[in-house]
Amino acid sequence: MPEDGPEATRPERPSLAEKLNRLYEAAHGPGSKPPTNKSVAEGVSALGTPISESFIYYLRTGQRDNPTKKHLEGIARYFGIPTGYFFDEDESQQIYEELELVTAMRDADVRQLALRSSQMSPRMRQWLIQTLNALDEAQTPPGTEVPPVEGPDGGVSAPEGPL
Repeated sequence: MPEDGPEATRPERPSLAEKLNRLYEAAHGPGSKPPTNKSVAEGVSALGTPISESFIYYLRTGQRDNPTKKHLEGIARYFGIPTGYFFDEDESQQIYEELELVTAMRDADVRQLALRSSQMSPRMRQWLIQTLNALDEAQTPPGTEVPPVEGPDGGVSAPEGPL
């Protein structure tokens, strides 16, 4: 039976492995490679929280999901993020989405779209969002649900009148 209420619309929470992998994806600049498990283990250990490369590997692959609070605090310190990323559901979701944005902005086409859309009127951006949602629907196989992208005012409808 489907859930009702605010929890029903909340996206599924990312696993610890997904959170860690998102950190790795966001932790490097354009043209460089993500950090290795070895470099992260060495960095976390150097900051005062001993951890092994293999334990980080197990956490990232979901083979282990039971790190100590101290391990997660050390990992957060190494990546320069609040520890709430691992412990507070709301803060975790916000940081996860910000990391997704950082990762997406490495793509030159995404940056160009963002910069171009920032110069548009709010009504034009709403139209663009609606058009992107329609394109998503057109290329998504039947039975697959794709959440719509909402505009700054929460709407996704096309603007009325001239753009």
